[in-house]
Amino acid sequence: MISTLFTNPFNIAMNENTINSERPYNGPLVSGFAVLFIIIVILAAIVASLTSSAEPSVGAMILSVVGIVAIVLGMKGFVMLEPGESMVLIFFGRYSGTLRRVGFSWINPFMTKRKISLRLRNLDVEPIKVNDRVGNPVLIGLVLVWRVNDTYRAVFDIDSNTSLPSFVAIQSDAALREVAGRFAYDNETTSAHELTLRGGGEEINDLLEKALNERLAMAGIEVKEARLNYLAYAPEIAAVMLRRQQAAAIVSAREKIVEGAVGMVKLALDHIEKDQVCTLSAEARAAMVSNLMVVLCSDDAATRWSTPPPDAGPPISSTIIIPSIMTTAIIGIGSMGGALARGFLASGMEPSTLILCNRTPSKLEPFKASGAVLTTDCHEAAQAADIILLGVGHDDIEGMVEEIASIDLTGKIIVSLGAGTGTDTIHEIIRIEGGTQPAVAVAIPNTAAAVCRSTTFIAYDNFDPVRRWSSCLSV
Repeated sequence: MISTLFTNPFNIAMNENTINSERPYNGPLVSGFAVLFIIIVILAAIVASLTSSAEPSVGAMILSVVGIVAIVLGMKGFVMLEPGESMVLIFFGRYSGTLRRVGFSWINPFMTKRKISLRLRNLDVEPIKVNDRVGNPVLIGLVLVWRVNDTYRAVFDIDSNTSLPSFVAIQSDAALREVAGRFAYDNETTSAHELTLRGGGEEINDLLEKALNERLAMAGIEVKEARLNYLAYAPEIAAVMLRRQQAAAIVSAREKIVEGAVGMVKLALDHIEKDQVCTLSAEARAAMVSNLMVVLCSDDAATRWSTPPPDAGPPISSTIIIPSIMTTAIIGIGSMGGALARGFLASGMEPSTLILCNRTPSKLEPFKASGAVLTTDCHEAAQAADIILLGVGHDDIEGMVEEIASIDLTGKIIVSLGAGTGTDTIHEIIRIEGGTQPAVAVAIPNTAAAVCRSTTFIAYDNFDPVRRWSSCLSV
């Protein structure tokens, strides 16, 4: 057995001139427990020979030294692998194969061993700025699941100073830039049937996964799944693009309103003639059509206000109404933010003037058909809005205020929907030197706002309260 263990490794793969992929280890492999038992027996024999007499013989001493050397070498041959692990074996610079046998084993102690994990790993690539096909700067990020499937390439085709996660991160960045540069952000600047980053969905993810596998195959790495997890316009054009989306939503809404109004006018005229209510001349019909179209197509502005007398303090409750001429952003579409959004839309608010923002896209799914502007970028929402409602959790209010403080908040209205942070604290975070300070209020509604029946407590700041009263009350 000893002869086989020390001579066979020299003959392993001697007939193979080139090795460029993984192959299983076919050399001598013994149960680790059997070798451990032999080592214990040798150790016991050494102890017995040295203690059998007061003065051990020279032969006993030589055998003891040989036994100790054998034990040391034997200890170096132990290998233990768990499920999802492998070990690359190298015999004096020659690749001898990859061991994937799970458990406690013993191999040639002169083998160099490199353990490689075969388990799945995640990589979250931070959003990077790239130019889409039409040249617009966008922020795009991805998350991928990968694993090693060729241990030979993972060990020998990558420089030892480069770690596998670092190699995957760099190649993922390059593949993401390549794929993102092929497509436009949306269909606003392309044909309606062209594939885009925003509407591509699984097709974009499949192309990204294919590009990653092509780049990482050289290192023996397989990508199991890759998908975009962040997509937004870059900050320098975000506000302009958001207003473009608002304009498109307004035009679409107006088309629906006019289409419905024309149908209602035609129905009214048909009923008048059918029921012989009266006989209308051509001039009367034209005047009636004009009046009905004006009534049906006009904006329905805010109609109810609870206005306190000048010397009154803040009201205990008020009607929550947003003037249609102002753009409102709700950041954080949780239970409270979602209830307010439903209430605003149910009360007749123009959907194109409402911006709903949440970093988790699934929270925005229920509002896709509402006509409101949806986004996952808080900076976009805050920059495009006149009124900013912070619907995040109590513990996250200050962090969100700090995040949006980097944009120009001059003249805006900020309303916190959490009672844990006062208006003074918010003012300290967003203090504007030499400019018009934003109005700040803390509103505590309840989820009955979804059906326009909320009792809302409002605390407004001390900064010019008379001039700001109506603005704070409106939100």
